[in-house]
Amino acid sequence: MNKVQFIYPFVFLFFFVVSPFLSFGEDWPTYRHDFSRTAATNDQIDLPLQRVWEYSSRQSRNAPRQKGELHIEVTPEFNRYALALIAAQGSVFFTSASDGRVGCLNAETGELIWEFVTGSAVGRSATYSDGKVYIGSDDGNAYCIDAKSGDLIWKYKAAPADRWMFSFGQMTSAWPVRTDVVVNDGIAYFGAGVFPHDGTFVYALDAKTGKKIWRNGTHCETLNRWSLAPVGYIYTTQSNLYMPMDFKQFHWAVFNSYKKSTGQIDPWAGTDSDNPVGYGDPFYPIIGALHNNHRYHGNEAFLAEITVDEKTKKKQTKTERLWQVKTPEFQTDIHSVSGVPVMRGTVTRYDPDMCSVIYAGGVVFNAALKTDMEKGATGKIFARDPSDGKELWTTEIPEWPNQLIAAGGRLFVSTRDGRIHAYANNNSSGFKKIEEPIISDSLTSDPMASVAADEILKVAAFYHSEGEKTKAQDPANLVGEALVLDCESGSLAYAISQKTKLRLYAVFDDEKRAEKARAAYNEAGVHISRITVLHVKEKDKVPYPSRFADFIFSERILNGGEMPVNIAEIKRLQKPLRGLIIVGGKQDPESMQEWIAGTGIQGWKSFNSPDAKMHWIGQEAPRLAGGGGWTHGYGDAGNTMCSHDSVLKAPLGVAWYGPPYSSRGAKGISPPIIVDGVLVCQFQDYIFKEKTYTEGYDQYTGRRLWRREKSMTDTIAAPGGVFQRFLEVLVQIDPWTGKEIRRYLPPFKNGQWSGMAADSDGKTLYLSSNGKDVNEKDWSCVLGLDTATGKVLWILGGPGKEKQWSR
Repeated sequence: MNKVQFIYPFVFLFFFVVSPFLSFGEDWPTYRHDFSRTAATNDQIDLPLQRVWEYSSRQSRNAPRQKGELHIEVTPEFNRYALALIAAQGSVFFTSASDGRVGCLNAETGELIWEFVTGSAVGRSATYSDGKVYIGSDDGNAYCIDAKSGDLIWKYKAAPADRWMFSFGQMTSAWPVRTDVVVNDGIAYFGAGVFPHDGTFVYALDAKTGKKIWRNGTHCETLNRWSLAPVGYIYTTQSNLYMPMDFKQFHWAVFNSYKKSTGQIDPWAGTDSDNPVGYGDPFYPIIGALHNNHRYHGNEAFLAEITVDEKTKKKQTKTERLWQVKTPEFQTDIHSVSGVPVMRGTVTRYDPDMCSVIYAGGVVFNAALKTDMEKGATGKIFARDPSDGKELWTTEIPEWPNQLIAAGGRLFVSTRDGRIHAYANNNSSGFKKIEEPIISDSLTSDPMASVAADEILKVAAFYHSEGEKTKAQDPANLVGEALVLDCESGSLAYAISQKTKLRLYAVFDDEKRAEKARAAYNEAGVHISRITVLHVKEKDKVPYPSRFADFIFSERILNGGEMPVNIAEIKRLQKPLRGLIIVGGKQDPESMQEWIAGTGIQGWKSFNSPDAKMHWIGQEAPRLAGGGGWTHGYGDAGNTMCSHDSVLKAPLGVAWYGPPYSSRGAKGISPPIIVDGVLVCQFQDYIFKEKTYTEGYDQYTGRRLWRREKSMTDTIAAPGGVFQRFLEVLVQIDPWTGKEIRRYLPPFKNGQWSGMAADSDGKTLYLSSNGKDVNEKDWSCVLGLDTATGKVLWILGGPGKEKQWSR
């Protein structure tokens, strides 16, 4: 039994024993009902229950079928389709990380009343208070919305600057609001930011007006444990905030404490009379439900006795198990987290409610998970007597349940694939299934956009198929990041999204048009998941990471509008080697040539549509001059530990983070290397040791490009190739596709490759080989090899000759 499994009954099972905020009646206005996160309500839910309605969100159409692999499917990539729920005043409010919105449903019918769209993911449950709904978004803003109408009351920019980055493949502000917004005594509290060296902040605002009361960012000025990455749900007591800090976004949490009145860090909060149990120690976010000193885990219950250490004044918990039941084939909350390691070694607890448990009016409800590696995970909901665990009611659902809430005499269940199920005791009107519609009329009204998209993608496919040498690539297979500048309606970005697998970033210089496009993309089911909208004034800097764009297009010039004016930004954002600029439309070819001359960019080609009514120009970025690389484990073939990069200059900021995860303790893994804009990493599965693979990631965005199984071996690189040394063969791989280019065999029969290095230009490999001759006598040699032809350029040693250096 590892340490994580051993400590959980004593450290984090009983975070709070009493709740000073258990007074919301029949509402469920925040995550786990109240700001002490008890997951308990006095709302009465009569049994047995019947399914009243099922709401399938737009995003449920795209959600992957998860299998229930708890060592893998607990990271943010796998949880973004789930809808986080609260309920108040006859409405159910959901938030969505997949499409960046908050929605309001009629709790009785499941019909959508309104929805509000933000600029990026909304990853935490909303908070309801005094007729208002509060949310934070990855776009760096906190929002206050009228609960009845969905109208914006106020918006507060928490990000201190306009800078965006990739977070697990999703473009977000460098200062996202990834806590919930807690509202207490007329004040709204939340945290913003990810990396302390960039600055992370805790805010207090007037809940009615959005006016700042205080902001604390001083925790970023120290290197000790007070450094804060605010992610998760805030806990509160009468005097303090407890802010979760988490560098990896899904690891176990440590909490910082702040005075609610001033925002000052309170290092002595552990001695306060109302501080949470276990404060000051690392622990997982609390699990189960707490009511009257009883903690319920779905399949078991405990009685908690609180004691206070006389010296430290810290609270400690003495537990006594009251009952335990078995749930064959189904995993409950406690089983889903006890020491479960994620692939490649990180113990995770990203989703605090992987198998939710709540207490509602004398009944314990809990969700359970059944793993199915072929058909996908399914779930089951149990209702139990809190006194002895006796099963009172149960039902199965075809998806993985994510969250339970109870309000207005009803039980609501969200699933990880973007659905909500509602249950009630009396369903006289019958079951109703609601499919959220996809509406794209406003984005398809301009036929020019679709025609132009086809022409643009033909040009793109021409470049990606090595010009005229091979058959043009199917545009539907184009992947990567595409920047669409000078947007007016957003129709070009939408047309391209329907014809490719590209992720698109639509930049508007008109704020009202940007808001209109967000709403249209949301109705079409592509907002955030496929298209991100940004408002940037003309000639201002686009706040996206340098060199991220695989494609750069322009919408304004399709009908003869002005050519792009911010040439410096186009140069900065275009990806080296692979990045394509493709612009044109009903433009005069002469004016396009004049524009080319003014860009200072070389290597343009011209293209005409079949009817010669549209004209296009395209340019593929060259290699980044002075960009260097990290082609060997120690930098280069000379083991200098130098990248020879003369481009990178301070100040620096994070461009992306997320996979690949590290492989702790695995032997035989070659260190990460970089070549031609590709980060090459090797991994060994933390659980299934026999599973090994090599992966290539886009250096500029973190997007995974390819994977090769059973390939954990010595690996180096040079421009144009990644080289993997196996005993009997040396394999050259294309850095961008991961496909094998050619193989090289040892120069003599029965030989094996034993070492390798590559010249900086990629033309020559320096190799060592050894083996035994026909007389079983050892031999070795060193040689130079032409990578293009496989021809041996020179060789020293070999069978019957003087032995050369060998491993």
